[in-house]
Amino acid sequence: KVGDIVACVNAHQAYCRARVIDKLQRGARLLAKVHLLDEGREVVVKLEGLMELPEHLADIPAQAIEIFACRLRPCDKEDQWTPQANEMAKTLLNRTLNGKIVLSMKSCLWLDPLIEQQMLSNMRVLETTINIRYELQEKKLAYSHPTHLEPLLKMMSSWAPPVQAPAARTQEDDGQAVVKKLDRMGLPTSGFTEVVVSQVNSPSNFYVQVQKTVGQLELLQDWIHHDSGGPENQPETPDKLHIGAYVLSLAVQDSCWYRAQIISRRNEEFEVHYVDFGNREWRCSAHLRLLMCEPQSELPAQAIPCSLADINPSGDGWTEDDGEELSDLVADKVILAKVKETAEDSAGGASSFVVELYESSSGQDVLVAAELAASGRGKLLPSALSFLLPEGLSVPDYVKQLGDTAASRLPDFCRCLLHYKDPQIQRDLAAVIHSSLWNSKAHHKDFIESACISLVCRALAMVETDVTREHLVSALAAIVPSDARVGETIAAHDGIKHIVPFLTLLSATPLILASCNILKLLATISQVMRDAIRDDGGVRALCQLLSLAGQEPMVVEAVVGTMLAFAGDSDRNCEALRNEGVVQAACAVFSLETSIRSYEQAAKCLDIIASHCPRAMPSFRTTGAIIQLSNVMLQCHNDKSMVQFVRTLKALIGGDEANIEHASSVGVHELLGKVLSRRCGMMTRGLAMELQRRVPAFSMASTRRSSAQTNGNGHTRGSHANGVDSGAHDLEICSDEANENDSVRPKIMWAQRRAFIKLTFCVADVEKRQLQVKGNIVSFLTVVNRQMYHVDLELFGDILPTGQHEKFAGATYSLILNKKEQCFWPRLLQSKTKAPFITLDFDNYDDSDEEAERKEYQEIRRKRQQREHDRKKCEAGIDSEDDDRYNSEEFESLSDIDDAFFDGYAPF
Repeated sequence: KVGDIVACVNAHQAYCRARVIDKLQRGARLLAKVHLLDEGREVVVKLEGLMELPEHLADIPAQAIEIFACRLRPCDKEDQWTPQANEMAKTLLNRTLNGKIVLSMKSCLWLDPLIEQQMLSNMRVLETTINIRYELQEKKLAYSHPTHLEPLLKMMSSWAPPVQAPAARTQEDDGQAVVKKLDRMGLPTSGFTEVVVSQVNSPSNFYVQVQKTVGQLELLQDWIHHDSGGPENQPETPDKLHIGAYVLSLAVQDSCWYRAQIISRRNEEFEVHYVDFGNREWRCSAHLRLLMCEPQSELPAQAIPCSLADINPSGDGWTEDDGEELSDLVADKVILAKVKETAEDSAGGASSFVVELYESSSGQDVLVAAELAASGRGKLLPSALSFLLPEGLSVPDYVKQLGDTAASRLPDFCRCLLHYKDPQIQRDLAAVIHSSLWNSKAHHKDFIESACISLVCRALAMVETDVTREHLVSALAAIVPSDARVGETIAAHDGIKHIVPFLTLLSATPLILASCNILKLLATISQVMRDAIRDDGGVRALCQLLSLAGQEPMVVEAVVGTMLAFAGDSDRNCEALRNEGVVQAACAVFSLETSIRSYEQAAKCLDIIASHCPRAMPSFRTTGAIIQLSNVMLQCHNDKSMVQFVRTLKALIGGDEANIEHASSVGVHELLGKVLSRRCGMMTRGLAMELQRRVPAFSMASTRRSSAQTNGNGHTRGSHANGVDSGAHDLEICSDEANENDSVRPKIMWAQRRAFIKLTFCVADVEKRQLQVKGNIVSFLTVVNRQMYHVDLELFGDILPTGQHEKFAGATYSLILNKKEQCFWPRLLQSKTKAPFITLDFDNYDDSDEEAERKEYQEIRRKRQQREHDRKKCEAGIDSEDDDRYNSEEFESLSDIDDAFFDGYAPF
C-alpha cells in the first residue's frame, strides 16, 4: 500500500529501505514509485520487486535528512524552482556546509543560515565564504521570503505531538510548589569572562551564557528530558497560566522541553521567553507545563541579556542583516566579554550588560565591534580605537615598538584605516601596509586570508589624500601577482570602481602611475577582469587621460601600457577601445612634444587596434592619424622606433583603398623615400620598401577601377551575360611580369552561407588580379613579387553572374560569390577528391540554416541596400530597370551577407 515501508534493490544491486509513494500502471506493467529512506532519492521500480521489510529494520530512523534553506522563494511568484536555480543549488551544495537548525520535524530540517566557512590559518578563526541564500538572491534566481517559517510554526503550535513530557504537578498533588521567581545569572563587572553567544537579535540585543556553567545546563536538560518523573501528558489549563509564570515549554525547533517564562498572551496562545537561551516563540497551553521548584529551578536562568559596546548603527537603526553578521562572527566560539556598564533589562527586570567582546581563538584579541564595523555593519566609536592603536603613540613609533611583529598586525592597521579620520594617521598606516607587502612576499598569504583586501578597498573610498591612496593602490598591486583570486576579490569589493576615478586626478602623477600599474596587472589575469575594468569605466578614463596627459612621458607610457594589456588579442576589447576614442587619444599624443618612447607606445596601440578592429580603418583617415604618424616619422632617427612606426603606418593604411589614396595624397610615398635615404636597419628598409610599393600601386589601381567602373551604357566593366571577367587589363600586366609556366596554386580557405560562398586566397599584397567566373568555373590569377599564382576551380554548384564582391586585406584577397541555387553545399568542389590546398575557414564557416533567426535583420538590411541602390543609380544617371548591377537579385543575395562578411568588400 502507499505509505508502506518495504525493501527493494537499488541501481547498485544492493538492498535498501524505501517508502511507497505511488502505484503506477504502464500498459500491462505494474510499477511503484518509492522514496529511498537512506538515500533521499525517488525511483520507479517493478511492483513485484518489492519485498517485506523486517520490523526491527523498519523501526530504524531514516538516514537521509531532508534539508530546507529558509527565507527563500522562487522568482516571479512561481511554485517551482527554475532549472537554472536547481543547477546553481547543486553547484553550491557540492561542498561542506554549516547550518543552524531553526525547525525540525522527524527527518526534515529547516536551516538558516546555510553557509560555507573557511578557517583562516593565520588567525585560526572561521570566515564565512558562501551564504546559499545570498548567492541565489544575488544571481536573481530567488527572492527573499522573510515570513517563510511563520505558517510552519503556527501549524506546529496547534499540533500536540505524542511526546513524553513532565507531569503537570501542582501543590495540591504532592505538596511541591510551583516556581514564583527564578534567579538569573550575571556577569562580573571587572575582568574578562568566557561566554558563548546563544541568541542574537541585533548588536544591541543579544544573549550570552557563561562558559563554566554550560555543563550544568546540559545536565539539567538531560534530567528534564529523561528523568523528570514519567511520560504523563496532562496539559495545563489556560487559567493556570499567566504572564510572568515560569514553565517548561515544548520547543518547535527540536521537540524538547526547555525552561521558559510567559511574557505575553494572545487568545489561547502564549509567547514564551526561553530563559536559558534568550529566544522567543508562541506556544499553546498544550505545550506548556508549570515549572516546579526542585530540581528544575536550582540552576539560575543562563541567558544573560547584553548589548555591544563602542559601536552605533550605520543608519537609523540596526537591521536584520546586522544581526546576522554579528551571529556569523561569534557563532560556535568561546568569546571574552568585558563589562563596561550595566542597565535594566526591559524583558524581565534583570540587569542588562553593555559589553566589549573579544575573539581570541587566533592567539590575538580581535575586537568584535571593530570587525563588525569593518564589514560595514556599524560605526565604531572613538573609545574603541585605543584597542587598535595605543593612545598618545604615533604609528611610526608604534611600528618601531612592535619590531618584527609589526607585519602580523596588518589586519589591525587595515581596520584603523576605516576608523581614524586624521589624514596623518591614515597616511602612516597606509605607508606601513605598503612597505610590509612590498618588502616581503611572506606576508601576502596572511594578508589575503585575513580579509584585508576588502578593508583596503573600502578605505580607498574613504581616504582623501592622494599620498594615502597611492600607498593603498600600490599595496594591492603588490599582492595581485600572488594569487589569481586577488583580482576577483578586488573587483567584488568595488576596488576597480574606486581606483578608476584616480585616473582623472591630473595633478597626482604618482597616484595615476600606481592606478595604471594595478589596472595593467588586473587586465593580464583574465577576460573577466578586463570586462570588469571596461564596465567600471576604466577604458573611458584611460582614453581621456591619454588625451590630457600633457608633458608627462611616464604617464603616457603607463596609460598606453595599460591599454595594450587590456586589448590583448581580443577583437571585443579592441572594439571597446575604439568606441571610447583611443584613435583620437593616440593622435593627441603624436601632437605633443614628448619622448620618442611615448610616440612608440601610442603607435603600437594603434597597430593592435588596426589588426583587430577593421571598423576603425576609416577613423585613421578622418582623425588624421596617418598624417600625425607621418610627422612623427620625419622627426625620428631611432631605427628601433622607426620599425614600429613603419609597421603601424602599414597597418593604418591596410587594404582600404580610401586610406591608400589618402596616404598617397599626404605624401606618404615621398616620406618613405626619405626614410630609405637615411641609414636604417634591414627590417626598417624592408617594411618601408614594401609599403612604398603598396601605396602608389593601390592608389593608381583604385583610380583605374573607379574610372572604368561603368561604361556609357551603364554596364559594369568586365561583366558578361554568362559570367564575370574581371581584371582583363591587369592580366596583361601580369603576363608581362611572370611566365605562366612558373605559376603556383595559392592556399584557399572557404566558408559558406545558404546564399553565397566566401573564398579567401592566402596571397599577401595582391595588387593586380584576373578573375573569371562562368557557370561553376572560377579562375584566379595574380602576380606578386614576380611570382605568378594561378588556380582554376570547378565548384559544386553554379554561380550567379551578378552581385560579386571582393576585398583586398593586405595578407589575403577575399571574394564573395552568390550561389545560383540557395542551399548549403556539402563541399566546395565538384570532385569528391580532397584538394590539399583548400581548407575550411573556421572563423566564418556556418553550416546551419540561419534564415529564420535573421528574418528581421534581413528585412532591415534589404531596405538599407535598396536606399543605397537608389542613391547610386541617381548619382550614375542610370534609368534602366533591367540593369544587371542594380537588379533585385543582387539585393536579395546581399541581404544574406552579415556585417562580418560585408565590411570592407567592394562590388566588381
